[in-house]
Amino acid sequence: MQLKLLPLGTSSAIPNSTRCQSSLALLLPSTTTLLFDCGESTQRQLHRFRTSIKRTRIHKIFITHLHGDHIFGLCPLLLNIIEGNGGLVGATDPRLAGTTEKQKKRKETEPDVEIFGPVGIRAFVRANLRGTYAVLDGWIRINELHPAPSPDGTLPDPAHDVYVRELPGRNILPTHDSCWTDILTTPEYTVSAGPIVHSCPSVGYVIQLAPQKQTIPPTYKDTLLEFSDHFKSVGIKQPLSLLRDVQAGWEPREDVPKEVVSEEGIHLPNGRVLPRLGMKRGRKITILGDTCDPSPLTEIARGSDVLVHEATNAFLPDLDTSLKATDTYEVIEHRTISRGHSTPEMAGRFAARIELGQTGGLEDDEEKGVLVLNHFSSRYEDDMADGEDGRSMKVMTAIRECAVKAWKEAVEKEGREWKGRVECARDGVEVVVK
Repeated sequence: MQLKLLPLGTSSAIPNSTRCQSSLALLLPSTTTLLFDCGESTQRQLHRFRTSIKRTRIHKIFITHLHGDHIFGLCPLLLNIIEGNGGLVGATDPRLAGTTEKQKKRKETEPDVEIFGPVGIRAFVRANLRGTYAVLDGWIRINELHPAPSPDGTLPDPAHDVYVRELPGRNILPTHDSCWTDILTTPEYTVSAGPIVHSCPSVGYVIQLAPQKQTIPPTYKDTLLEFSDHFKSVGIKQPLSLLRDVQAGWEPREDVPKEVVSEEGIHLPNGRVLPRLGMKRGRKITILGDTCDPSPLTEIARGSDVLVHEATNAFLPDLDTSLKATDTYEVIEHRTISRGHSTPEMAGRFAARIELGQTGGLEDDEEKGVLVLNHFSSRYEDDMADGEDGRSMKVMTAIRECAVKAWKEAVEKEGREWKGRVECARDGVEVVVK
């Protein structure tokens, strides 16, 4: 079952002719879509790439920090998803009365869109909606990640000053090592979060997919067919129906003799047993906001299969004409860190630090971990901006190679074998993870 990342905006600070501001959609196998950040052009990008993603499937939005290039598209998108507009604000407006057809079908305890973000996201959304006289045709809920209570031990009341069609959210406090674990739990996935270092409070999110049943090996089918006559002789009319009895969650069936299927698996006439298949752990995805040091969430991100890490600036002496004669990698890294950002080498080293892809979550033995570089300086245009052999392709290839080299060296230094993939995010180009 494939997992897909769809970058909607991959530029830092300001857009350029080929990259929009920050936004990333995570498309889960069930078609559930989680949205991370919402730069000003997110709504436009959703229309451009509507064959890959539908706005009606976005019910959870996660904001990493409150810089404008990550949130200025949030309220317009809310109005798009929930079909809100300006208009009458009073008893005559059916949206306020809760009498529209859509509202009648939904419960007031169930938000159409739920938002998670740092302290301040609640005030930002409310101010934008009030300032534009927006009226929603559904419900929102806003949850804030608080590093600690106020000095007097209190937290703001989420129900105070709620906006029209807003359900009170949660004030979420750290649960372990300054991280917010299990801020959202569903049957399909669990989301945790952790603080990362930037020029303002910034957050990274860790998504753990639920365990899944293992795929039945083809040899199981072949074996059952080989002993088909035996199984029919003991009352199993369709021997291949026994395949369900090796999956996780097995329960005895009255029409299957205990001598044929037990807790161990399927018993063959030659004395062998086709063993029962256990559950395999779900994939783990870490998506970081802007950062020059994501180490505070190292432990909750450890063992991820996918890491999305910013790579705002790179040292490319043969390609970057903006470099000064005195610039070295160390100078560029220091300058980048001073602004709260990272280089591709820093991303590669963090991938090694969290043991990206080292826990066997991906099925392809040739691919152990996927590092997705994101949030590029606006001077770096899309790979294909000037063709396959153009300068932009050479620049992005070099940025990718910087991360590969740093990640590989760090892994091999620890005596481990490096098997991974590095992708440079491109607006509208899916990154597929097996």
